[in-house]
Amino acid sequence: MRCAIQLTLLFAGALPFIGHSQVGLPEKSRQNQFVWEKSSTPFIGCNQQALDSIFRSIVHEEHSVALSLSVRTDSIPEEWTTIGPLCDTSLVNVSCSHRYVQPGLSRFILPASTVPEAFESGQWTLIVNGEEMPMLPGSPLDIELSTNTEAVTVGLRLELEDETHEQHLLLPVMGSVSCPEPDLPPWPTFNGEDPHWVGIFDDGEAVTGQALVKMGSDGLFDKPLILLEGFDPNVGGHMPAYGFGDLNWEVIWNCDGAFNEALGGLGTMLGAVLQEGFDLVFLDFEDGTRSIYQQAKLLRLVIEQCRDYRANADPMVVIGPSMGGVVAREALRSMEIEGMDHCVRLFAALDSPFRGA
Repeated sequence: MRCAIQLTLLFAGALPFIGHSQVGLPEKSRQNQFVWEKSSTPFIGCNQQALDSIFRSIVHEEHSVALSLSVRTDSIPEEWTTIGPLCDTSLVNVSCSHRYVQPGLSRFILPASTVPEAFESGQWTLIVNGEEMPMLPGSPLDIELSTNTEAVTVGLRLELEDETHEQHLLLPVMGSVSCPEPDLPPWPTFNGEDPHWVGIFDDGEAVTGQALVKMGSDGLFDKPLILLEGFDPNVGGHMPAYGFGDLNWEVIWNCDGAFNEALGGLGTMLGAVLQEGFDLVFLDFEDGTRSIYQQAKLLRLVIEQCRDYRANADPMVVIGPSMGGVVAREALRSMEIEGMDHCVRLFAALDSPFRGA
């Protein structure tokens, strides 16, 4: 579905310029989008909800960094210009699927579905650290990023018959060149394009996520250890190659290189668990703010899949931090009440608010 004329946003602040174009940050770009949409400022481009959906699909299926450009066609209402740093007077906004990129080979793409009809006749250029490369919507470009680079500027230029629009983002280069790749799950896949996808319907409403598997050192799926995420409102806007939101596959393995006090050492611990022959199954909810009862139903599906596709009859382990502990308790207890054997020998809840948050 192609995006039409919608509403969008922009950012401001004491940021550097490239030529006549300001360099902004991805989080500021989302703030711009928020201002344009909430203030009903006219613009040409996709709204944030459409961008998130398109970007998420691109990142999961193609492991690419997705970009999009929007152009404001009228002034921001005066009452919105008084909110200071949230409000930007620029006419052009570049949106990005990532808050940072990792060193090594990065693939950049302008999804064709984000290009509105008004821009279809234009010529596109990708600009990385000042180097210009012609770009076609839907055709990715591969860029090698040095391990010694701390940040990279990424911009889009759109040349129309009578006007040119250009904007740049500053993306930190963080983490390691390689991040552990999840293995294919032992159970039949539900989604041909995403083998890690899991989902159920709850009263007609889809509840989805990814069950990301990492096999233990013995190479057999025989000792499943299910790890849930906690409450995840996805305020950061970064879209990982695997998982969703702010607590995802990259974060639990510290692939972003950013120290997290709450998760420090988790990647090392998981590595040790794998060496002991346990098989990690990380359940990452697509919407980390859903009802506990809905998330518990999705967890039940994952428990059943792990139970039914184990290589032997060894009991399983379920670990739920924060909200994940409440979800796991609900899932296990509901299975017991219904007389279902979950085959879980150990359930560990970490800092879970069983008496309310």
